Amino acid sequence: MESVKGTVNITAEKGVVGAMIMDSEVVDEISRILVPSDFCKPEHSVLFEAIVGLVTDGKLVDQITVFNRAISLNESFNTSGFTECIASITQHCPYSERAMEYAVIVKDSSRKREYLALLETAYSEVADSDDLDSVSSGIVNKLELVKETSGTENSMFQFKEMFIERTELIDKKQKGEVSERFIRTGLNDLDKLLNGGLRHKHFDILAARPAMGKTSLACQFILHAALDCGIPSLIFSIEMAKDDITDKMISITSGVPYRKILNADISEGEWDRFTKAAMKVNSANASELIIDDTTRDLNKIVSTVRLAKRKYGIQFVVIDYLQLVTIPGKYNTRDEQLGYAVNTLAYIAKMLDINILALSQINRGVEARIEKRPMLSDLRESGNIEQAAWRVLSIYRDEYYNPEGDSVGLAEIAVLKGKVSNTGKILVGFDKECTKFNNLDWKESR
Repeated sequence: MESVKGTVNITAEKGVVGAMIMDSEVVDEISRILVPSDFCKPEHSVLFEAIVGLVTDGKLVDQITVFNRAISLNESFNTSGFTECIASITQHCPYSERAMEYAVIVKDSSRKREYLALLETAYSEVADSDDLDSVSSGIVNKLELVKETSGTENSMFQFKEMFIERTELIDKKQKGEVSERFIRTGLNDLDKLLNGGLRHKHFDILAARPAMGKTSLACQFILHAALDCGIPSLIFSIEMAKDDITDKMISITSGVPYRKILNADISEGEWDRFTKAAMKVNSANASELIIDDTTRDLNKIVSTVRLAKRKYGIQFVVIDYLQLVTIPGKYNTRDEQLGYAVNTLAYIAKMLDINILALSQINRGVEARIEKRPMLSDLRESGNIEQAAWRVLSIYRDEYYNPEGDSVGLAEIAVLKGKVSNTGKILVGFDKECTKFNNLDWKESR
């Protein structure tokens, strides 16, 4: 890499290390934007690490203490040559007030090398891959991640400034001048339990056993967001083809039974419902609802979300469902693999200011229990999924297990985990013909 023009600046590296030795007051500020790997010359990297270590330990920083700490970190260095290196650096040290300027130069050079290294890797991956779309999406994601995480100069905020800013916002909300941004589900009791609805910048999970209505409920959420609230939305329908998911959405929107839509057995009155549904879909208040039934690779999902954000301004994303997502890379366990996926999705939700709702299967072990209501521990590979999610919602329909019981036509939606909302459960009606969940007249049951 040293032969590549503009990727190495040894003078700037010397300036940074020298300033840190001569004035330890600049160490904390410099260490906020630089790490040892940002230095191209190994000696400079070790010296940087030694100085930061001394300051962290509250020790004196001078040529002797830095030399001793650096040798202890890397005993393979020639001691006499290392002494000369330190002497040369401090002898030609710039003024300490210029240290941050040199640090920025070092960081920029490091970023260039990282970009070039990624491109070299990309060349090999493209040459050896049979799935060019996945490889190219992964490369773009890695390049964007370098861009997003390269600087930390804007990562700290004073509490008193944030306190004033938040207080002013709260005052405006109370006066009705600013409304809280929620993605309402359309189920009134659930929105109350969620303190308003799903939130931007959050990654949430909707979990249930098969046949409980996960896809239907997620479709209902996203239809309400796009058609009733004017929120541009995107659904990745990995399990169902676009025709099938569209038919399910038509059934939910029109109230025409799903089986009748599949069989094209539509009465005259039901055609009237179709007309009303069509008017709603095409109304001025409705927003974009994008369906993607092809993408399942994690890198491609992230790229598609970014593209949809730029092109359509999407704010709500549904992924149906998490266990069907293809996750590139090598992992020791399935838990690690899914952990990488959910952390990536949580990060994207935060950075793009959107909500991502991922559907998830739960362990079939629940079927062996007497109490079949889902618990957090029932999530497949639950550790990382549970940790990454802001909220974990679940569905339970007793009717599925007791078709002649007292709960026919009812469903429970529970919030099993809520970082910024209540936990508990609500009762809703369930229209099996249209696979639709409906508001009930009575209050939520906890």
